[in-house]
Amino acid sequence: MTGKNYRLNPSFFRQQRVIALILWTLLTFFLLGYESYEHWQDNRATVLNEAKAAFEKDILYRRWSAMHGGVYVPVTKETPPNPLLAHLPERDLTTPSGKRLTLVNPA
Repeated sequence: MTGKNYRLNPSFFRQQRVIALILWTLLTFFLLGYESYEHWQDNRATVLNEAKAAFEKDILYRRWSAMHGGVYVPVTKETPPNPLLAHLPERDLTTPSGKRLTLVNPA
């Protein structure tokens, strides 16, 4: 040592503790933000995969139904007979109980 008086100063240690506490708090908030962002990305990926799976299931069902000629539904205001399918002889059917059905082509 070059002759300087190095003694332990309590205020110096107090400053070091405050700085360490601030740095620790900043590090904690940074890690919390990073983990939250990672969690958000994982959830987003899961939601997108679920949406894609549901969409693919619907498309698969529509293709299967279209391969079999469509689906018959009761005739209502919401589902009137489709004029674009008027050329099909079995577009409109009546069940033995008298219920009217019309062909809905999901394709």
